[in-house]
Parts: sequence; C-alpha cells; structure tokens
Amino acid sequence: IGELDALHDLAVSLGAAGFHPFLLVPMGRGTGLADSALTPGEYETTLERIARIAASSPIEIKPTCSPHYIRVSKGIIGGQNASQHGAEGLSETAPAHAAPETPGASVHPVGRHAMTRGCLGGQGFVFISHRGKVQICGFLEHEAGDLRAADYDFHTVWESSPLFAAVRDTAGYHGKCGRCEFVRICGGCRARAFAASGDYLGEEPNCTYQPKGRTS
Repeated sequence: IGELDALHDLAVSLGAAGFHPFLLVPMGRGTGLADSALTPGEYETTLERIARIAASSPIEIKPTCSPHYIRVSKGIIGGQNASQHGAEGLSETAPAHAAPETPGASVHPVGRHAMTRGCLGGQGFVFISHRGKVQICGFLEHEAGDLRAADYDFHTVWESSPLFAAVRDTAGYHGKCGRCEFVRICGGCRARAFAASGDYLGEEPNCTYQPKGRTS
C-alpha cells in the first residue's frame, strides 16, 4: 500500500493503458492474508488516494472489487463531496433513488475514469466455472445456476436465478447497505459481506460511510 503511487507511475512509464488496483476480497486463498488486510478506515483512505491519483492520471484508473469507490471518487474526480451532497450528486442522468435498470447504464460520467456501477456481480457480470457453474462473481461461491443442467441456456439462468434476483433487489439488503442512499449505484461487495457475516446480503464490512437513508 505504501507503493501505490510508485506502482501507478511505473504503469504509466511502461505504457500501460490502465491501472486497476485490486482490493482484497478475503475468500479462498485470500483468507490467509487477513492479518495484513486494510482496516475499513485504511480502505477508505486508500480509495481517496486512488481517486486523487486518477484526477491527474493520463491513463484509465478503476479499482477492482471496490464498489464504494464510486461514492468516494465522485467527490474528488467530479469536484463534489458526495457524502455531503448526497447520492443525487453522483449523476445528472441517474439519481440514486432511480438507478439504471439496464446493466451498464452510466452513473458516473467522468471521462476515462467512468464507472457504470460499483458491484456488477449478477447485475452486468457473472462468473462461469469450467464445470458450467454460474456465480455472481468468482469470490462468492454460491451457485446461481448450472449451465449443463440448463441445457446451456444462459438466458434462462440469468433471468430466473433466485440468487441473481436477490442481489438485484437492493431493497432486501441488510445492515448499513440496506439503509444507504448509495446502495443502488454501489451495492457493496457481496462476497466480503458473506466472508464477514455469512450473509451475502449483509453490509459491506470495509465501508465507513454512515448512511443518511434511502429515498426509495
């Protein structure tokens, strides 16, 4: 973490097209890194640092598995303090209480650093194993469907999976995420929530933001 700026500068010097720092999801082998994991406060500070780097970077910067970066970065890259002005300040096209229903619709219009949404797992992205098991991502090992059992009909799995339905219904999220005005554009990390509490609809454990309450 102390080499974050230097890593970015190295990427630029090598001619990289983008810099996508990966924030730990404590699943699988990642559980062995628990002792060196960032605290929630350090995590927030790190996302702020990444956003400040992005504000002047000549290459694309998008942290991976950091859904609340969309809240943090808008205040820095977009010139607004999202935590003070509320979720509506995140987008002129899609306020938080009416977030895009179409996966991929932009809610963070800030050029090369644009993000469509925080967590896209089960929303605009899925993981499919070599055995045809479908998950919202590679870190939440809950089966959303089985392509082999579904005769390789991905559309049916995508549209009818109870797991996909649950993660898409942010009104059913628990803890702080369920109360947060940013939930439909952030979503929190469902895998981290499961790792922390055993509840994949639970709150994002690495988020320090205190919700002001949802409008819908």
